[in-house]
Amino acid sequence: MFLFSLLSLSLTAQSIGEWTVYSPSGKLTAVEESNMEVFGVAGGSLFSYFKKEGELMQYSKKEGMSDADVAFIRYDRKNETLVIVYKNQNIDLLKEGRFYNIPDFKDKIMTVDKTVNNLSVQDGFAYLSTAFGAVEVDIERQEIANTYNLGFNAMCTFRANGNICIGRTGGIMACPEDKNPYDIINWISVSYLNLTNAILVEGDLFGIASDGQLFRIKADWSEDRLIKNGYTSIKNYKEWIYLAHGNGVDVYNSKTNQNKPIGGLTGTADVSSFAGTDIWVTTSSGLTGLREKKEDWTVIQENIIPNAPWVRDPYNMRLRHGRLYVTTGGPFRIFDDISGVVSILNNDSWTNITESDVRESIQAQFRQLQDIEISPVDPEVFYVGSFTGGVYEFKDGKCINRYAGQNNELNGADGNKDHVWVSSLKMDDDGNLWMLNSKVPSPLRLKTADGKWYKYQVGTLGLVEDLYPLLITKHTRRPQKWFLSYYNELTLNVLDDKGTFENVADDESVTYRSLTDQDGNTYRDISFRSLLEDRDGKMWIGTSVGPMIIQSPENIFSSEGRCTRIKIPRNDGTGLADYLLDNVSVICMAVDAANRKWIGTSGNGVYLLSADGTETIHHFTAENSPLPSNEILSMVLDEATGKLYVGCQKGLVAYQSDAVEGKADFSNVYAFPNPVRPEYAGNITVTGLMANTLVKITDVNNNLIYQDYSLGGQFTWDGLNKKGDRVKSGVYLVYGSAADGKEGVVTKILIVR
Repeated sequence: MFLFSLLSLSLTAQSIGEWTVYSPSGKLTAVEESNMEVFGVAGGSLFSYFKKEGELMQYSKKEGMSDADVAFIRYDRKNETLVIVYKNQNIDLLKEGRFYNIPDFKDKIMTVDKTVNNLSVQDGFAYLSTAFGAVEVDIERQEIANTYNLGFNAMCTFRANGNICIGRTGGIMACPEDKNPYDIINWISVSYLNLTNAILVEGDLFGIASDGQLFRIKADWSEDRLIKNGYTSIKNYKEWIYLAHGNGVDVYNSKTNQNKPIGGLTGTADVSSFAGTDIWVTTSSGLTGLREKKEDWTVIQENIIPNAPWVRDPYNMRLRHGRLYVTTGGPFRIFDDISGVVSILNNDSWTNITESDVRESIQAQFRQLQDIEISPVDPEVFYVGSFTGGVYEFKDGKCINRYAGQNNELNGADGNKDHVWVSSLKMDDDGNLWMLNSKVPSPLRLKTADGKWYKYQVGTLGLVEDLYPLLITKHTRRPQKWFLSYYNELTLNVLDDKGTFENVADDESVTYRSLTDQDGNTYRDISFRSLLEDRDGKMWIGTSVGPMIIQSPENIFSSEGRCTRIKIPRNDGTGLADYLLDNVSVICMAVDAANRKWIGTSGNGVYLLSADGTETIHHFTAENSPLPSNEILSMVLDEATGKLYVGCQKGLVAYQSDAVEGKADFSNVYAFPNPVRPEYAGNITVTGLMANTLVKITDVNNNLIYQDYSLGGQFTWDGLNKKGDRVKSGVYLVYGSAADGKEGVVTKILIVR
């Protein structure tokens, strides 16, 4: 019985240091078929569907991709290789399940625009059509073969009639293969046809023009107009040409000129067929597979799409009731008219709420989202603030109300009733919703749990925009409301309502327009971006020049804006020190169960700092981890599991840290993996401990092997003794001694060498 329970735990616990990548999904933009797989791109993420097994797989840096945010894919039959081009011009090749990176074009410094407009594959070479000309990739040799810097915007690139050809606005340019393609004088205009895509079909050239019409282009560059149906994609298998348009696919026979339309599809952007018997189409609901039977097409698979968040850039995240909420938009993207999406992770499954869902419920737009908050009282209720639409209320996954200046106490920015800007939300433990109503008088607003509204003037704050974020303290005598303004007028604002939110007469508040550190340096012309209250009650402020700390938030009203900046000794004999993360822009922060600080930055990835901030425990970047970008947008920590969710430009990831919330007693302590088998070389974790437990590992004769304190309620051991040697096979006892004096054997570990 003892061994069975240990084996179960070893199979279910997630390893410390393990990353999870939640690649974004969304609109399908590309499909390519190979003999065994169907590849798709959804929301900039690559996935594949294994046709025989019926299984779906998402790819990310964790699986070997070099980057994120895919722009184009094409499958090369000759080399059995998928060519992947990213939006930042990086190139990957996927062959037999392994990725090969060609970074040369991305890394090449050029004075011209390197934007890639299209990708094609022909005779073992890939052609990137760019804003300056074209790049040719030798797929077999996995290298850049040629770069044609011609000074014109290429929409498609191909070889035909003994020429290298580029389709551009204004016509087709061609260079004979026996002439120097690097000399612009050898490129001549051969057609005024504006091609966006072109393929060779058994020696004949077919192309799609900018108006969506299909053409056959002859050897003398004259053309036959064939079909006009708004085509966006062209592929072929032998003589059969597959043409995607918004509402279906046309199958055109290049020999007989017969066209077979396939309708009943929506949102069709791309099509592919590997062997001609089946075709695969991108639709608004996922990949759809079709098979021809007796002059008709039958659906063999449909709605194939990864279960993933539809939020590409997670600017806001909240975690409550075991659910993760992620939104588009954010306070720093107010002028980007981004359609609203809320992605919810619950029990390892994603649900996505889109603007069309909101329009269906309340007939209102849902755009330019700013913040999200979840009710602590009702797990089915959450609120979303927006740049122009006020606050949206959701229950059971549906929008049930919108507060936008009608019959409530929210106001329009600068008096504009159609611009109700709510930039941050926070709910207190009683279910009252606090809001920042930007660019109006008395911007701090409250909607009580029973539906009453209140407004508060804070300090000397005037009509200020860009109020974010709002924080309610937990360690002060009474919950204080802290918030920042971060753009035109930089302020730190604090309100103490004295526990009587209905009585504004007894409120105490302050506004600081500068901060002064312990060395007398005053900071005015900097950006305030984030707030964090740590477990000691100190307030960390993330700024454009690094973190600053208010040591005693209780005394904020008389502190005159005094702050502390942590100094890190250089240890070079000079006696000098540098400010912690000096001139690093701190965008977001989180605190774990051991009071360590996670710091998310603009351009420098993620830091994990010791509790006092003087030691950097980890520094994760896009170069040394699965982070899709070094631009960190948001972070939230699940204190119960120790999992840190990190929102970046280009996607969302999670890191399994080694600190979890401490328990009230030792009644549910366990170790994993357990038993520890011979092939295992990682750390052994003991979890379910009380906070800051002194843990001792002994053998069955009570000889001390190792001891240390837990991080919150979790402890790790590398399986070594005090001499640094691996311990022998046997049963090892785990003793726990808590701060309150409770102690005893809390679990056992079986090690098999």
